[in-house]
Amino acid sequence: MKNSIKILCIIILNLCLVYSTTYAQLNEPTGINIGLSRASTSTIYGLNINKSLATNGSPGTGGYTNIQIIEKDWSGSHAILFNSYASSVQVPGGLSTMGNTKYAHDVGAYTGGAGSIMFFGNGGTLDFYISPLSTGKDSIVSWGTPKMRIERDGNIGIGTSTPDYKLDVLGTIRANEVKVATGWSDFIFEPDYELKSLDQVEEFIEAYGHLPDIPSAEEVEENGISLGDMDAKLLQKIEELTLYMLEMKKENAEIKLANELLNQTVNSQNDRLKLLENEE
Repeated sequence: MKNSIKILCIIILNLCLVYSTTYAQLNEPTGINIGLSRASTSTIYGLNINKSLATNGSPGTGGYTNIQIIEKDWSGSHAILFNSYASSVQVPGGLSTMGNTKYAHDVGAYTGGAGSIMFFGNGGTLDFYISPLSTGKDSIVSWGTPKMRIERDGNIGIGTSTPDYKLDVLGTIRANEVKVATGWSDFIFEPDYELKSLDQVEEFIEAYGHLPDIPSAEEVEENGISLGDMDAKLLQKIEELTLYMLEMKKENAEIKLANELLNQTVNSQNDRLKLLENEE
């Protein structure tokens, strides 16, 4: 609770010092340094939390854990940096541009090595970056492309920086369950539904190479498919197949009845022939 109040007070103090050129710092006995700053160059503003084995807690010093909440006026960039810090030398571009951020720690001895994370806001988007392994304390971070992006309109991209949908994923998704709200195909069973004859279906397949109402392989390759719409179309074909089977059942029943009548006629004629033969 005391730490929470302390951090809140520091944030308020930062607002009060918005036109100041000083740097405020609190040094905990455990080596946690918390600082607020507005650089004299009017290019870096932010909150710096640095947990280090050293006692120097000024922004950009590096250490075991370093968190910065910063703004760079020269690019309009805003970011939360974990285990990295904003470089004092500007490279044209935003904070994600090569050269504008540096690692706050060395490679690290634990499995997987050390790296950095950045939540980066610029131009109405929010990007989530995970850096490669650290190449050494104070070395330049090469962020690459964002792992995830949230656009101003709410579209979210994973593996893509240009999401066109509320969730746009460039890659494979694994889930225990996917629920899709969509229309369904029970209109097939309405009395006024015009079911194509099998001859018509055969003609369509010969002409176009796919089933009616189902996209071609070329269309799917170019545009993909809508999962809900395609499920509804596949159900439509299953229901149409059911209607064809019911028709065939009726036809088979009629053929069976005709065969039974024919057999009865044949048997009756055979009986008559036997009677005639016996009379002779």
